[in-house]
Amino acid sequence: MRLYVQALSPDVEVEEVPDKERSMNLICMILLILLLLPLHAWSKELPLFVIQRNKNKNEVHYHLHVDETCRIVSTEPVSAFWKLLQESPGKTAPLTGLQRIVYGVVHKHVDDNWVFFHLMPLKERIVKATATYDPATKTCSPIVHAEINKQWAALERIYVHAEEGLLDPELLYIDLIGKSLKPSPQQVTERIHP
Repeated sequence: MRLYVQALSPDVEVEEVPDKERSMNLICMILLILLLLPLHAWSKELPLFVIQRNKNKNEVHYHLHVDETCRIVSTEPVSAFWKLLQESPGKTAPLTGLQRIVYGVVHKHVDDNWVFFHLMPLKERIVKATATYDPATKTCSPIVHAEINKQWAALERIYVHAEEGLLDPELLYIDLIGKSLKPSPQQVTERIHP
C-alpha cells in the first residue's frame, strides 16, 4: 500500500507500514525497555501457605515477592489470591475488597529480609516469611513461620470452619497446621476458637 504525502512534496512517495508490522515494532520496543530495567525490578512469587475452608474447595494462596537472589523487593511483599479449585485446578482470581478485609495481610514490615505480618482471621498471631538462595541451583526457597501450639513452626496451611448465618457466616474454629522447627520435624496443629 502506498501513501502519497502532498504536503511535503508532490513527487515524494512514502510507504505506509502495515498494522501487523507496526504492532511487532511496538512489542519489540516494549521488550527492549523491559530488558534494560534494573534487575531488582524483576520479581518472582514464591508460595508460602494456603487457607482452606469448609465452604468449598476454593483456597486462598499467599505468595512472597522476591528478586533473583531471594531479597524482598516489593512494597507489597506478601500477596494473596483465590485458587478456584471448585471450577478448575488452574483458575485463579484476585481477592475482592471485602475479601481482602477478611483474608488480607495487615501490619507488614520488612526487617533484615524477613517480612512480619498478621492475617485478619488471626490478628494476634505474627507470621514471618523470607526466602533462602541456593547459589548452586540459583533458586529461591520460601520459609514461613508462625507460632503454633506455643512453639514456632513452619506454617503449611490454615483451615477455617464456619457455618452460614443469617447475615454473616459464624466462625466456629481455625486450625493452624505446620511442622516443628526441630531437626526431625513433626506435624504441629492448633485449633483456635473465636
